[in-house]
Amino acid sequence: MARAELIREMFAIIDDGKDWDRLDKIFAPDIVYFRPGYSTIRGIDELRTFYTATRRITVGRHCIVRVLSDGPGSCCWGMFSGKTKADEEVVVYFTDWYRFADDLITYRRTFFYQPTI
Repeated sequence: MARAELIREMFAIIDDGKDWDRLDKIFAPDIVYFRPGYSTIRGIDELRTFYTATRRITVGRHCIVRVLSDGPGSCCWGMFSGKTKADEEVVVYFTDWYRFADDLITYRRTFFYQPTI
């Protein structure tokens, strides 16, 4: 699967929110994921736990504007809209950076565009 397709499939799985075992087809077993506001996620089991129990979001959709790839990495950007566990509506722009090995994501870092200072 091409990198852009892999990234889009990742967001489809996350937005669907039902079959988290499908993440094994997207992420390497030793995935490292850096996300603002959370401890570093290490490994596919921690990633599944993040999406099933830790993440503050209950439901939502990602709208990907663009995916770019160059050398061993890719990035994408877009917008997310959804609801938190506290039933608050959220709309946030984001950018993700990725690295790959054997057609799986080995590294992901998310950035959110929102006021912080």
